[in-house]
Formats: sequence, C-alpha cells, structure tokens
Amino acid sequence: MTPLLICLSAWLCLAQPQEGLQPIDSTKPGWIQPEAELKLPGEFVMTVGFSALGAMEDELVQLYAGLHPSVVQVRYVIAPQPEAPDVEVKTVLVSGVVMGHAGFILAPGPMSHRFNSAEVVRFDGKVFPAERVGYDETYGFVLLRAAKLGLVGPQISPESEQRVGHVLVSLGNAFALGSSLGLGFISGFDRKDGNREGLLQVTNELNPGDGGGLLADRHGRLVGLFLSSSSVTFAVPAGRLLDAFPHQLGHLLPGRRQLGVLLQIRHREGQAQATLLVEEVEPGLAAAQAGVLPGDVLLGLAGIDFLPKFKADEPQSQSGEALLAHLQHTIQNSSSHTQIRVLRGGLVRVLPIHFNR
Repeated sequence: MTPLLICLSAWLCLAQPQEGLQPIDSTKPGWIQPEAELKLPGEFVMTVGFSALGAMEDELVQLYAGLHPSVVQVRYVIAPQPEAPDVEVKTVLVSGVVMGHAGFILAPGPMSHRFNSAEVVRFDGKVFPAERVGYDETYGFVLLRAAKLGLVGPQISPESEQRVGHVLVSLGNAFALGSSLGLGFISGFDRKDGNREGLLQVTNELNPGDGGGLLADRHGRLVGLFLSSSSVTFAVPAGRLLDAFPHQLGHLLPGRRQLGVLLQIRHREGQAQATLLVEEVEPGLAAAQAGVLPGDVLLGLAGIDFLPKFKADEPQSQSGEALLAHLQHTIQNSSSHTQIRVLRGGLVRVLPIHFNR
C-alpha cells in the first residue's frame, strides 16, 4: 500500500463511525449537528460535519501553492569536449530548488567542464540563463545563479525538529511535465549510499526528472533535495548542501551564526593576496544591522584580520578558500557583541555588530 493510501485510510477511519453506518440520532451526545446530509442506499443518512479529507485537501493545496514557485527546471547543454570529441550535443533536464532571494539554485548536475551552458525555466515558463557558482563533489550538486530570476526560496526546516514518521510533500519536474506534487514521510536518517553519507530515506515516489526536487515538511519548510532512487529513495538533507556552499547559502541555515553577506573574492594581479568584496547584504541579519553596505571590503572582525598573508607560490583559488575558511572560523568564535572593520570609499570604518544564534 502506497504512503498516500495509508494516509487516506487513516483520515477516513477518523472521519466515519467504526461500526458501520447507523441512523443519525441528533440528540445523542457527541454527534456534530449536520452541515449537510448525504443520502446513501437504503434509508440511512450520514452527517457531514468536519471532514478530515477536506482538511487534508486544503492543506495540500496551500502547500503546493506556496512551494511550487520554488521548484524550477534546469537545462544543461552538454557538447563535445577535447577529452571526449565523439560526445553528441544533448540537453539534460533536472529539477532545481531556489535558495534565498539572490537567484541561487541548487540542482544535481555535471561538473563545470562537462556542460557548456545552463538555463533555468521558471514556473511560468520564462527562461533565464544561469552561471555556475560552485560544485559539491560529495553529493553531485551544482550551485547555479540566475540573477534576474525574481523568486524567493523556502525557509529551511531545523534538523533538530525532524523525526521518523514526519510527513513530507515533494515537488519535482517528473518526466519534464512541470511541477508535480507527491506525499510520503521520513523513513530513516543517516543512511549511506556508496561514499555519500548522512542521507534521508523517504517514501516519496521519485520519477525521472524529479532529481533535485524538494521535500518539505507540513509547514512548507525545506527538509531536503531528492538524490536518487532504485529500490530505496534517498534525499540530501538541506543543511548538508547549505554547508557545502557556506558563503553563498550559509545564512539560510536556522540557528547558525551568520554574517549575512554575499561575498566576492578578488585577487590582485601578481599577488597571492585576496580581498573580500561585499556584493549583497541579507536584510535583517548581523551585517545589515551593523550598517555594512554592498561595495564594502571586509577587513577584520573582533580584532582579527581577514587578510592573512599567503605564500607567494600558493594558488589563488587556494588563497580564496583559505580566506573564506578563516572568515567563517572568526565568525563562529567571536563574541556576540563585537566590531567589524570595512573599507568604504578609501576610509576604514569600524562598526559595532551583534550576532544572534
């Protein structure tokens, strides 16, 4: 029996008498006064008051309406490469999930050198070019950005609140037909599939094209993204993917201390010295409240320099990663009330900043 039929059976059992249909005695204690009467075969009349199925329908309709704009279709165009000249040009379609409000999308996909371009199809059919921002080798997800997408992603479900048996709705682009709704529940945590660990096991059905689709709790909060399915359906917990891209998506994690800025790493030509340029500031988080602005260069926090000196022969990409790791470590270990230094208009400004967990 599928999860949907199990849920329907449970709701039906709650909505009808357990010993068969009986003539209604409106004077009998506990009976709800009828809002409508349904005539059944014979002389029986069944009272329709509260409907568990109706409540279920309303909830699913509302969840779908709120979540389906967050699910997009991602098109990868794969063309011949020098190492594989015989590969034919083809288009691969997967599902993707909008993250935050800055046009970021998480989707399963090939590494950067294996696709030539990517497009994102919004729920209304409009198509947007997308650029690759990063790739997570552990789970095989690509972080894309379509700056003009104009959508806001769902909130993230705290992992501490999730339990086996919690109901999940799923949305993906099954068979490229558009956003399709499914229903299931969490059946296990911390599963392993090959070298991929910490996975969710779910009962939601996964069809071709659903890979990368979202799984959300009954509050509409993102729990995970579809990963794979053979006889078992797995999903990557949302927190694992946000941790893979902490400087673009880390501020979305609930209960984590975050600076709340989108950073751009800049290297000076001929030097192994990187700088952190603020590209966007997340409203309501620590940096915004402190007065940090787009265009600022972050210099230091809590008396600690953001610009460690790197060896002259150190690759620039490694310098950038080391700088970001240094920044994240500083944020997590600073006091709640401290100061941040930024360079703005050629002047160094010291701003008080407060972190909330």
